[in-house]
Amino acid sequence: MQSIKFVRYLFLGMLLGIHCQVRAAGSAAGTLLTVSENVAGLTEPENPLKGFWRNTWLCRKKDRQSIQTPYVHYKYYGDDDMISFTVRYDDRGDMNLTFQGRYMTYRYLSESAIEEAREEQEIEMQDNDHFKLTWIDWATPLETVFEEGWERTTLPQKLARAWAEAYHGAKDSKFAGCWKLKAVRNPSTEEMVSVNYKYYKLYGGDCFFTFVSQKNGSAKTSFSGKLGTFRVFSDYLIEERGGHNGVRWFDDNNFEMTWFDGKNARIELWERVAFPSEYSRILEPFDKYVMEVFTTDENPVEQHTSEVVEQPDILPQYPGGLNNLMRYLSQNIIYPESCKKEKIEGHVIVSFVVGKDGKATDFSIVKSPDERLGQEAVRVLNGMSRWSPGRKDGECVPVKMTLPVFFRLNGDNQDKK
Repeated sequence: MQSIKFVRYLFLGMLLGIHCQVRAAGSAAGTLLTVSENVAGLTEPENPLKGFWRNTWLCRKKDRQSIQTPYVHYKYYGDDDMISFTVRYDDRGDMNLTFQGRYMTYRYLSESAIEEAREEQEIEMQDNDHFKLTWIDWATPLETVFEEGWERTTLPQKLARAWAEAYHGAKDSKFAGCWKLKAVRNPSTEEMVSVNYKYYKLYGGDCFFTFVSQKNGSAKTSFSGKLGTFRVFSDYLIEERGGHNGVRWFDDNNFEMTWFDGKNARIELWERVAFPSEYSRILEPFDKYVMEVFTTDENPVEQHTSEVVEQPDILPQYPGGLNNLMRYLSQNIIYPESCKKEKIEGHVIVSFVVGKDGKATDFSIVKSPDERLGQEAVRVLNGMSRWSPGRKDGECVPVKMTLPVFFRLNGDNQDKK
């Protein structure tokens, strides 16, 4: 029964796919956190964390400015084990993502402490659907203490739908079923190199699902993989995650796939296998849970309208990051001559909406020391490159942004950002 629980939560984590900040296990002695001890001999306390949660904010302790991350972080707490995983979506609006995470042992100790992978951590329950978690990143030189906010959630329908396609989709395709990566061929030397890890792929319907796991001691297991769209053009050409891959069949149970990873061609040999026994034992209960999420009307539906989303899972990102945006503004803003003569300076705050296509629109001057400076800021911002759009539950959504633009005078020269 324990192994069945283990596989179920691990498999669920792989489906969704990871901020798993790497929290290297440290000695319980010398911990920087104050946690309550579970009194020996007393009945195990009721676990209020059981279920799915989504990370809403992250910051270093005593530094309340949230750290923005390009991924969505989920956790699932069971009775005595849990999964922690992050999801990174690609730049397209369809369901294509990379995930990674960890399956761990878990115990709810008290209203102020839990144990993840045998390491105690401090919690603060704010209400039934929100809690704060404090933990130490042992991998940093000064053992940085982080705080996180968590909000109760459910399995997003879009992810449940992708699983339903991969597992319940049409099985009449030649590709349908479970495959194991057998070897990788060097396209230059034709040398075939066997892989020393277990990497599986499941094809079905319009989606595919890949996963690999590695045991990290008795308390946790790391895993990673991909979930994405899949399309068959012919027995010799398929599309995965938007890329066209060539296929060569040796027989019905072995094929070779060639794809381009952005730098080099990669050739993989895949062998048809039975679904791993450790996973097949939990297919029925896992699938039952997913299909309940997929079919119920009470769960959030991921069909967003054109309304601006106030709190996306992932904020829009400017190409090259904030430094690149500041560089663009500095190189393109023209300080109005009339403002220079009148020695008008200060910062302009402009709001705008980054649409689902990444284009910035609906500019509005929130604050400006002078209308002329505000108009110049809007002119330059209107010429920005397209952003990577914000996301909610994996879907591109319009997001309202606010940006300060600084105008400073320094003698005869202007310092503008």
